Amino acid sequence: MGNEAILKKDAAKYSIFFDIIKIRVFKVLLFIGYRLR
Repeated sequence: MGNEAILKKDAAKYSIFFDIIKIRVFKVLLFIGYRLR
């Protein structure tokens, strides 16, 4: 039980982390797209 709780906490942390990375990458791609136009 204890290990499962820790894993779930880590998974939540990583999903937030990946969401931030996805948003950053998306913003960079949008910026590059505007510059290339």
